[in-house]
Amino acid sequence: MTLILFAVFPADASIASLERVGGQVQPRDVRRYRLDDVDRRLGGRQCYEWDLAFDAVPSDAEGLVSAWLAAALDAGAEFAWFAFEGSFSFNHILTVDVADQVFAVGGSAGIDVAIDDRAQVAAGWVATITAVRERAGL
Repeated sequence: MTLILFAVFPADASIASLERVGGQVQPRDVRRYRLDDVDRRLGGRQCYEWDLAFDAVPSDAEGLVSAWLAAALDAGAEFAWFAFEGSFSFNHILTVDVADQVFAVGGSAGIDVAIDDRAQVAAGWVATITAVRERAGL
């Protein structure tokens, strides 16, 4: 199983590796990709994806995604989120139509996690995602 972390950094940021984040469970493999924003939807900021491969669903998934979000923010990300594979598009970063595909988000106001499917479709979760998007100026 793979958990996918996305993070947006300032244009001039030097991106940290983020290969080992605290906690008992470590990914079997970590792959990082820079996502090219050819249409400059992020205003020149940089977007990266980390694919965290595990042999099974981590028992403390909420703690794990919170730790990785905190690490990305500590490394200089303006905001970061975990989402399901296939949900990423520069046109739909943290938009209402993909809120149910985002299960954790972090930014200047803190970290929020919605591992449970019911939480991802709740009005409060949509408001959380929208607030992070608005604070990011998207």
